[in-house]
Amino acid sequence: MAGTLTKRSNDTGMAVPNRLRELRDERGLTRREVALRLDVTESTIVRWEAFERRIPDERKLELAELLGVTPSELMGWD
Repeated sequence: MAGTLTKRSNDTGMAVPNRLRELRDERGLTRREVALRLDVTESTIVRWEAFERRIPDERKLELAELLGVTPSELMGWD
């Protein structure tokens, strides 16, 4: 239908924040610890996990390394 917006089923825009929180919790890391290691504010981590701000691509690689996963795993592709 014209004018109707649909969400793509393969859209991973919200998968990364969900995965970030899950992986962080599994490793026993606080938001503060992740923020300190990435040199960002704790509120940035909160916003990433709450879908209020997109995680920049260059930060996704840093997060994956910090959490001991591949970027694909962080993105929810594996």
